[in-house]
Amino acid sequence: MKRIAILLALAFSSVPLLGQVPNASEACPKEVREAPDSTSRVYKFRVDNLDEEPQFQGGGVPDFAKWVVSRLENVDPETCIIGRIYLQFVVKADGSVADIKVVRSSSHPLFDEEAIRVVSGSPKWKPGKHRGEAVDVLIVLPIVFSLQ
Repeated sequence: MKRIAILLALAFSSVPLLGQVPNASEACPKEVREAPDSTSRVYKFRVDNLDEEPQFQGGGVPDFAKWVVSRLENVDPETCIIGRIYLQFVVKADGSVADIKVVRSSSHPLFDEEAIRVVSGSPKWKPGKHRGEAVDVLIVLPIVFSLQ
């Protein structure tokens, strides 16, 4: 009877150890895999997993946000309401911007179209690097529309 009690105590005391993750960083993926079409596979890295972040004309994402806001043209002040959209795009390994899409839309479709138009006209970036190699980097950019 004592043996059974000891075996049961050992069995139940080791159960909580089975559910633990040894290192929290191992639980989070380092790369985001996405297949934009069925013929190719693209690895897109999160900015926090890079050796070097993508650079826009000597600056980073905040400088790019200022550049985008300075080029917004087709928003009529009469119909302008305050809004925020989130654009997702990829800075490719060659520095070009691709795969632009609205992740979270504003209340006005004109804002979405204008933001996509401006970002698609972006000059080339200095690409991000992972292990010394230029890689595609996925970026999400919030853009705020408001009357000044």
